[in-house]
Order: sequence, then C-alpha cells, then structure tokens
Amino acid sequence: MGTVFMAAEETLVHPNVKQEIIKTGDGATVITGMPTGEPCRQIKNKLSDELFRIEAENIRVKAAEILRPIAESSLKNAMMDGDMENGAVMAGQIVPLVKEIKPVAQIIDEVIEDAKICIEKMKVFSFC
Repeated sequence: MGTVFMAAEETLVHPNVKQEIIKTGDGATVITGMPTGEPCRQIKNKLSDELFRIEAENIRVKAAEILRPIAESSLKNAMMDGDMENGAVMAGQIVPLVKEIKPVAQIIDEVIEDAKICIEKMKVFSFC
C-alpha cells in the first residue's frame, strides 16, 4: 500500500516521484543494498546500476562500507529534490498497477470496494 499512497495527491513527495511511479512498468524494480543487511526495492535507474556495480566488484563487508553513505542521501535526492537518476525511489512490486495520481479518499474507497467484491466471491467458494 505504501507505493499506492506515495502517488496520492496529498503525499508530500516531489512530483517527479509520483510521475515515475505511474509510468513504471512491470519488472522495473530491483533490490539493492543486500551487503548492508538493509535491502530495499527501488525503481531501476542510474543509482541502482551503480549500487549493483559496487556490490559486484567488492566483497560484502567492503561493499556495505561503500554503499551506506550513498544510500543515506539517495532517498532525499529522489523524494525531496526530484532526482530520478541519482535518487532512490523505493517502490514495491505493485508499482506497475499504480497508473494515476488519486486522492487518498478515492484510494481507500477503491480498496474497500475491491475487498467487498473479494468477500462476495469467497462466499461461493467451496472447500469440499
């Protein structure tokens, strides 16, 4: 749900982030930061390519040492400054399903309606 709400009208992230989320397609996220013990999923960009290079060229401990200072500023670079190449846009696997910027109330209403539909479908499902 975090990715959906990140693209909400009321969310105070840079507009570039919201646009990046709604245009991101399937398979466009990667997991970086494994050597640090704090992996995160983010939209693939120049930064993620650089993080992968560091991870591939260094042993785990050395990679973690190099990655930490880069990662610390990368979230701010994206969320506050709107840098979509050198900033980390942390988005979940659901990102390809987020196709428009909506108000939070609409997002919540749609989730509730979808849940009601699922519950109705479950009522006719037989386990026997």
